[in-house]
Amino acid sequence: MIQTASSVTDFIYEKVGFKPTKAQLPLLNSRKRFTLVAGGEQAGKSMVASKYLLARRYLEATMLLPACSPPATRVKRLRELSRGS
Repeated sequence: MIQTASSVTDFIYEKVGFKPTKAQLPLLNSRKRFTLVAGGEQAGKSMVASKYLLARRYLEATMLLPACSPPATRVKRLRELSRGS
Protein backbone atom coordinates (compact mmCIF):
# COMPACT_ATOMS: atom_id res chain seq x y z
CA MET A 1 0.00 0.00 0.00
CA ILE A 2 1.34 3.41 -0.97
CA GLN A 3 1.06 5.94 1.81
CA THR A 4 0.16 9.47 0.88
CA ALA A 5 0.44 12.51 3.10
CA SER A 6 -3.34 12.76 3.42
CA SER A 7 -3.80 9.10 4.39
CA VAL A 8 -1.09 9.44 7.04
CA THR A 9 -2.56 12.65 8.47
CA ASP A 10 -6.03 11.08 8.55
CA PHE A 11 -4.56 8.15 10.48
CA ILE A 12 -2.76 10.45 12.94
CA TYR A 13 -5.86 12.55 13.54
CA GLU A 14 -7.94 9.42 14.11
CA LYS A 15 -5.41 8.07 16.64
CA VAL A 16 -5.48 11.27 18.69
CA GLY A 17 -9.27 11.59 18.46
CA PHE A 18 -9.32 14.72 16.30
CA LYS A 19 -11.93 15.27 13.60
CA PRO A 20 -11.25 18.55 11.79
CA THR A 21 -14.15 20.78 10.80
CA LYS A 22 -14.63 22.13 7.28
CA ALA A 23 -13.27 25.48 8.46
CA GLN A 24 -10.09 23.86 9.82
CA LEU A 25 -9.28 21.78 6.72
CA PRO A 26 -7.73 24.60 4.61
CA LEU A 27 -5.32 25.39 7.45
CA LEU A 28 -4.47 21.74 8.09
CA ASN A 29 -3.89 21.07 4.38
CA SER A 30 -1.78 24.19 3.88
CA ARG A 31 1.89 23.71 3.08
CA LYS A 32 2.78 27.39 3.36
CA ARG A 33 5.70 28.36 5.52
CA PHE A 34 3.75 30.97 7.49
CA THR A 35 0.07 30.87 8.39
CA LEU A 36 -1.96 33.41 10.35
CA VAL A 37 -4.95 32.19 12.31
CA ALA A 38 -7.27 34.80 13.79
CA GLY A 39 -9.93 33.73 16.25
CA GLY A 40 -11.52 34.71 19.50
CA GLU A 41 -10.86 33.33 22.95
CA GLN A 42 -11.38 29.56 23.22
CA ALA A 43 -11.76 29.30 19.41
CA GLY A 44 -9.44 26.28 19.17
CA LYS A 45 -6.43 27.99 17.62
CA SER A 46 -3.93 26.11 19.78
CA MET A 47 -5.75 22.80 19.27
CA VAL A 48 -5.58 23.08 15.49
CA ALA A 49 -1.97 24.28 15.60
CA SER A 50 -0.95 21.30 17.75
CA LYS A 51 -2.55 18.82 15.33
CA TYR A 52 -1.04 20.60 12.33
CA LEU A 53 2.44 20.45 13.87
CA LEU A 54 2.00 16.83 14.95
CA ALA A 55 1.10 15.71 11.43
CA ARG A 56 3.69 17.95 9.76
CA ARG A 57 6.50 16.68 12.00
CA TYR A 58 5.59 13.06 11.32
CA LEU A 59 5.45 13.64 7.56
CA GLU A 60 8.83 15.36 7.58
CA ALA A 61 10.35 12.58 9.69
CA THR A 62 9.08 9.90 7.32
CA MET A 63 10.18 11.91 4.26
CA LEU A 64 6.63 12.10 2.86
CA LEU A 65 6.97 15.88 3.01
CA PRO A 66 10.18 17.88 2.66
CA ALA A 67 11.08 20.22 5.51
CA CYS A 68 10.49 23.76 4.19
CA SER A 69 11.52 22.98 0.60
CA PRO A 70 15.19 22.16 1.20
CA PRO A 71 17.83 23.43 -1.23
CA ALA A 72 18.84 21.14 -4.07
CA THR A 73 22.16 20.27 -2.41
CA ARG A 74 20.34 19.08 0.71
CA VAL A 75 17.96 16.98 -1.38
CA LYS A 76 20.92 15.44 -3.19
CA ARG A 77 22.64 14.64 0.12
CA LEU A 78 19.46 13.10 1.56
CA ARG A 79 19.18 10.86 -1.51
CA GLU A 80 22.81 9.80 -1.12
CA LEU A 81 22.26 8.99 2.55
CA SER A 82 19.13 6.96 1.79
CA ARG A 83 21.14 4.87 -0.70
CA GLY A 84 23.87 4.28 1.85
CA SER A 85 26.52 6.34 0.02
